[in-house]
Amino acid sequence: MGYCKAAISFVKYMPQVYLNWSKKSTVGWSLGNVILDLTGGTLSLAQMWIDAACLGQSLFGGQAFNIVKFALSIESITFDCIFLFQHYVLYGDARKEHAK
Repeated sequence: MGYCKAAISFVKYMPQVYLNWSKKSTVGWSLGNVILDLTGGTLSLAQMWIDAACLGQSLFGGQAFNIVKFALSIESITFDCIFLFQHYVLYGDARKEHAK
């Protein structure tokens, strides 16, 4: 089920990336959920590192490593960074034009 969730999450993010790219704009799109998602992915990854450190193991071995949790956190962080890059760097001028 975890692998299904990772695949569904990928499918969930791709349409928004494509829509932002095709419109060349993020006008009207709230980043609140992106910030919360980025925070959750980062904390999830941090929890795995802390668990591994407490068990005296490396992150990628032993009981602390969960491949699905790792994949979901990396996937979430990656897409959220793409969204932030689109919003603030690539299409920031479109937001300024819309505000006028």
